[in-house]
This record gives sequence, C-alpha cells and structure tokens, in this order.
Amino acid sequence: MAQMVVVDSGILIANFLQEQLSPLSDALLKQWQANQIILCAPVLLRYEVVAVTRKAVYQGRISAADGPNTCDNLLAYPVRLYLDDNLLK
Repeated sequence: MAQMVVVDSGILIANFLQEQLSPLSDALLKQWQANQIILCAPVLLRYEVVAVTRKAVYQGRISAADGPNTCDNLLAYPVRLYLDDNLLK
C-alpha cells in the first residue's frame, strides 16, 4: 500500500511563494515525490490557499497579475482532498 502524508497548506504555499522556509518546503516536496508519497489534505486546504494568495497580493508579495496564476497552480498541485472526518481516523 502506498504511503500517505497529510500535508499542511503552509508547505505548499511556501513552495510557490518566496518565503523564508521555501527551500525546506521544496526539498520536502521533492523527497515525497521521489518516494512516491501520496499527499492528502482536508478540503479546507483549498480555502487556505485562496486566502493566503489573496493576502500575498494585498501585501505586495506577489503582483495582482500573478495572483490568479499562483492560486491556480496551488489548487492544481496533486493533493488528495478529504473531508476532515476521514483524516481523523
């Protein structure tokens, strides 16, 4: 059976936005990919990604023109989404 990891939205976000922990996030995601780890997250991840992308645009960390593309790329990242109850078991 394939291994699965519940990934925090912060790890994905740091991989797409230039943040202090971006190099660590990049290395971790590459390691999981190399080991064929399946990434899982609660459905809430989608809302967190949209909220953080919007905040990054508002703060000037990314341009308004880049905001929608960044959000789309984050939402397209291969993560299996689950209702919260399924991840608590």
